[in-house]
Amino acid sequence: MSDEVSAGSNPPGGGGSAAADEAAAAQREVAMKLVGLLFGGLLLVGCAFTVSHLTSWGEKIGMPWVFLAFVLAMMIASHFTVSGVTALWQALRR
Repeated sequence: MSDEVSAGSNPPGGGGSAAADEAAAAQREVAMKLVGLLFGGLLLVGCAFTVSHLTSWGEKIGMPWVFLAFVLAMMIASHFTVSGVTALWQALRR
């Protein structure tokens, strides 16, 4: 058998049908958003546990910096969580 790729087959580096490539890209996008959902959920749980420490950290570091860090962490967590839940909901509806 020869090592050459026959004229009728797909090359090894890809070249599949456009529909299959789009489906694979959509699955990768949903998978990344679900990873974001997990990351966002963990951040939200972490933020919930840190609430009791905010006052003591504010005394040591400075309340404006602690407030800024906490708000940014909550914004990032909510973004990832909402994006992941939306992707999951869309995937379940299909």
